[in-house]
Amino acid sequence: MSPPIGLERVELSGNTPVHLLQAHLSRYVWAMGYCPGKRVLDVGCGVGYGSWVMKVMGGAREVVGIDPHAASLRYARRSFSEVHYGVAKVETYEPEEPFEVITAMEVVEHCGDVGAALDALRRLLTPGGVLLASLPLHQPSVYHHGRNYGYAEWYGLVSPRFLICDLLYQPVGGCLGVSNVMVQPVSHLRGQISAWPASPKDTMGHPSFGVVVLELRGRSA
Repeated sequence: MSPPIGLERVELSGNTPVHLLQAHLSRYVWAMGYCPGKRVLDVGCGVGYGSWVMKVMGGAREVVGIDPHAASLRYARRSFSEVHYGVAKVETYEPEEPFEVITAMEVVEHCGDVGAALDALRRLLTPGGVLLASLPLHQPSVYHHGRNYGYAEWYGLVSPRFLICDLLYQPVGGCLGVSNVMVQPVSHLRGQISAWPASPKDTMGHPSFGVVVLELRGRSA
């Protein structure tokens, strides 16, 4: 059975270009390093391949995947049964206990209220827990993003809610070849990053069209 076709839905049936699938998978490979022995929530898990990577290959104690699209989760349950799944939106999700690691790979920009989605992600973390998020930079509205976000917009939304512990950049687009399947570091600093660079191009030599990848830890309320 092929996975369902949805809005900006990464699939495994050939509907998704290989370079795009590789780019998405590479973010979950990066996230694996945070997973051993942890209880993990994958927000916007889609058809479940990334949740499976973190559970089976990353050694997570438990992985829960949530997504508002029931058809995608039906495919996920058939194909990646090692993960627990639930039909839910992050803003209204109420688990029995919080999570030590949360992944949200290109999810919050699709939410009607991005601030409310970020608040919910912070609420769902254990004290000292980590949010691993990828956020699009300057990608047009045809991708169903609420608006055309740049570094300044994302920093203004993220920094009041989270400590930015690690900042990485991933270019997108098939023309970039092998470089586009790698999550590339902009800054590997343990501790708060006080400000982001004005543009990834300033430090990486890449155009700003791409994805910023973050390790975040919740600020105290």
